[in-house]
Amino acid sequence: MHAGDDVVRFHKPTIYQQAGPDRDLVEGEYVHAGPAEFGFHIENYDTSRPLVIDPVLSPLTVFGGSDNESLNDVDVDNAGNIYVTGSTRSADFPTRNPLFPNFAGGRDVFIAKFDSTAQNMIWATFLGGSASDSGSGLAVGAGGDVHVVGTTSSADFPLRDAMQQNHGGGSDGFVAKLSTDGDVLEWSTFLGGAGSDSARAVEIDLAGNILIGGSTSSADFPATAGALRETLGGEQDCFVSKLASSGQGLIFSSFLGGGGRESCSAIALTEDGEVAIVGASDSTDFPTTAGAFQPALNPKPSPIPGIDFADAVAAVLNADGSDLVYGSYIGGAGDDFASAVAIDPTGKVWLGGGTNSADFPVTLDADQPTPLFDSNAWIARLDPGSAAAALRSDRLGRREQTAEPNYCSFMRTGERLVVLIIMRALGEGDDFQLLAALIEFLDSFNRLTSLALLTPTGAQSSVTVAEGAGVASGAARNGGAVLAGTANAATAGDADATVVIFNANDEPAESGANLTISKTDDPPDKVATGAEVVYTVKVFNQGPDLAENVVLTDTLPSNSIFNRDSLPDKCIEHGRQVICNLGTVLVGGVGVSKVFKVRAPAERGVMANHYCPVKS
Repeated sequence: MHAGDDVVRFHKPTIYQQAGPDRDLVEGEYVHAGPAEFGFHIENYDTSRPLVIDPVLSPLTVFGGSDNESLNDVDVDNAGNIYVTGSTRSADFPTRNPLFPNFAGGRDVFIAKFDSTAQNMIWATFLGGSASDSGSGLAVGAGGDVHVVGTTSSADFPLRDAMQQNHGGGSDGFVAKLSTDGDVLEWSTFLGGAGSDSARAVEIDLAGNILIGGSTSSADFPATAGALRETLGGEQDCFVSKLASSGQGLIFSSFLGGGGRESCSAIALTEDGEVAIVGASDSTDFPTTAGAFQPALNPKPSPIPGIDFADAVAAVLNADGSDLVYGSYIGGAGDDFASAVAIDPTGKVWLGGGTNSADFPVTLDADQPTPLFDSNAWIARLDPGSAAAALRSDRLGRREQTAEPNYCSFMRTGERLVVLIIMRALGEGDDFQLLAALIEFLDSFNRLTSLALLTPTGAQSSVTVAEGAGVASGAARNGGAVLAGTANAATAGDADATVVIFNANDEPAESGANLTISKTDDPPDKVATGAEVVYTVKVFNQGPDLAENVVLTDTLPSNSIFNRDSLPDKCIEHGRQVICNLGTVLVGGVGVSKVFKVRAPAERGVMANHYCPVKS
């Protein structure tokens, strides 16, 4: 609904009846009762007891003008303030304390800063020239300075103390640095040649130098002597460039590619200053290294006009850009791409993306060795030092919200990585649904040990964040996430920028709750081979305080076959685990129960179910 110029979004309400210390949940939903009237549809409940309907409000910020906006990247500073960038066609885009108050024409970059709630805009400005300009990547430095990269076709793009003062032709990349208050353009420069160039990703190293990754078709793109590759390899290459913190010189700049086409969209830095970059390639000679996970391009179908087939690629350059530490393809017979990369605390490289290859190369320990949909999101771990890898292609979603994973992105938060899986809700047109998975690593990051949904603050399970688009980027904060994308919302424009704050629902709560588990099964002892076994897991809270955000993870009995039709409410299946969001467990009472149905194996033996942790 609209409140003045703002959009307020409510999600499925929590409806319950109190039964002593426990809650009996009741199914229900909003209904549109009239032009400006909404009500509730409630399933059967005990009319002799009070009914509580608790609307769930998501802290969603939608902003834009009367035309289209596209939000492409987000970052968070040490104080929790939120910075975003993208592009707008709206001359009436809502600026605040702008450095550049006027829309310059075509499509302009926008940059905005919000407070930690995402509800209050601190400043927002245009940045662009008379043609088409778009912000693609954003990174906040240690002092709060804002670094933005993107693509410009404007010869009159605003420059200050530019390393490259002339527009090379076609489209150029650009790099700009703004003060944390958004009131000073500290410096800005073109980065490109005579062809088409696009700066897509940016990172800041410990010295304040700026690493940029992207794609170029310019033979005269500014490469430096002694770089890994000084010349364009094919029709289009990736590039990696490192600018001095002053913006006044290239420390190194290198092409990266083979004889075909490459496109790169994400970079990450190791603690030693090495640069990991990922993307896609259809070149048969993309540079790979000894021990690469996949040293050669997977054979592709015959070319189809207008359709390109590529493999995902990953590369790691040394700190001065002169040598390739690691290079590998990752792909099958279809079309594959990598859209995200992150470095874990042990130096291993995590990457992810999308694939429609039925033979996408997964390892023996994969949770989903065969594809569930025509398109699947995937994640991989690569160890450039040992060429060890563990790939997974995981489906996230609930039974009542079947969704197809399209791609993913990573965020580093302390000793964890947050993996954001963008899902397309099946059977609902082009609507996208965001499911965010929090991955917790143990055993020196050698295995995936638990997975839980991230949920909007105060909301239940998954939520559709951006209808018609999807979420472009995210930034980790306090174990949760700030996500940004584009929504086809019922606001002033056709598509508006969107920011939403998520919290992790498995973060330990500061409370005195004491949780215990009991298990019962039916039948309790022997069962015929192939027969159904029903078992119940109950979680009790011995107090003294209530337990909030309780997550139960049950590892299914060995050799059993899980009955997916019996997936309990507010639970997801992930490989051999079922993960349930129990919400709040009150002190005492009968606790909270989840019933699981499995089928015993066809062979005689022992079926055991031992591992079932619970967190609050």
